[in-house]
Amino acid sequence: MEAKLNELKTRLLEINDLESAAALLSWDQTTYMPSGGAVARGRQMATLGQLAHEKFTAPAVGRLLDDLQPYAESLPYDSDDAGLLRVTRHDYERAVFRRRRLLDFIEHGATDRLFRWQDFVRDISNRQAIFNGLLGEPDVFSYRTPSNRRFSGC
Repeated sequence: MEAKLNELKTRLLEINDLESAAALLSWDQTTYMPSGGAVARGRQMATLGQLAHEKFTAPAVGRLLDDLQPYAESLPYDSDDAGLLRVTRHDYERAVFRRRRLLDFIEHGATDRLFRWQDFVRDISNRQAIFNGLLGEPDVFSYRTPSNRRFSGC
């Protein structure tokens, strides 16, 4: 049982590495990457997501979880290995129902939508700056408010 548990943990570490690399690409995309790289970055993130999904939903992972089920039931409920096996089983069963095409569509679409949104915000900011430049900065003291009204004869 220990060898199968170690094999499962090794597989999960590889999957985590792929997901961490995708998260790093996502962070870079949001913070530093120019919009011209959106298509390539979407493809890269989709590839990493697809690889992680394929590795996690591989039949070998399902067989390992099945083989380790009696071992998990023999462990105390709050032990680390029992929790790992329980959560991994839950996530595995959810993941096998996802399709790679859906994941690919989401990654490509999300990247494109992000850069369209950033372009929109940038455009709005530029328009606001032009508008402010035409009007000049507002002089807050020139407005008639109760605090700066001058009442004559009172």
